[in-house]
Amino acid sequence: MAAGWAERRALAGSGRLALLATAHLCRRHRRSPEPLVRLMCQARDDEVAHRARTTLESSWDRSPLWREKIWHALRTVLAAEADRLARDGRQLPWVAIVALVDVRPELVTRYDQRDLARKLLGTVPVPEAPYVAAAVRRVLRKLPPGPAVEVVREQAARGDLEAAAAVADARYPPPEPAPPPQRKPHRKARARHDAPGGTGTAGSGGFSTGGFNVHGV
Repeated sequence: MAAGWAERRALAGSGRLALLATAHLCRRHRRSPEPLVRLMCQARDDEVAHRARTTLESSWDRSPLWREKIWHALRTVLAAEADRLARDGRQLPWVAIVALVDVRPELVTRYDQRDLARKLLGTVPVPEAPYVAAAVRRVLRKLPPGPAVEVVREQAARGDLEAAAAVADARYPPPEPAPPPQRKPHRKARARHDAPGGTGTAGSGGFSTGGFNVHGV
């Protein structure tokens, strides 16, 4: 079975054939983890994505050598293909989120800003994966004005050395002013807004910490 055909089948397909293609790629992943990173992030079939993630997670935990290879594969794939993500937030491991916002800083806004800042500050230092810690520090210094920067400043004022270093290095611009409060809509207008097919927005989910754990995060 050719690796290219197997990856295409696993990415776009579902059911038995997609899982057989995924098993083939899992057996070959030590040659290059990039196909499994793509499956974890982009596969249409949830079971395919889960199997790819489980294989990467096992290799990450087993050996520092594979950990670094997986990290570089994450950065390579996400830098080029982040717009194709089928999964995000809770469906991806935290280390993938770190790689994503490091190589694509503009995508920081996909996440709850306060949660993201707290999570970043909780990830460093990472002695067993210094390249992850370096990425976290880069992200902290490139945060856009707003709630994430406010959290970093709050933590710096409380004595967090990583937060204080980020504030000193980044010289964050002042946060943007909060928008003026809006009037509550008339009861009839509110009922129309909340009806099926309305434009209400869902809240942001948290971050996955299962697998690819770094320094107990």
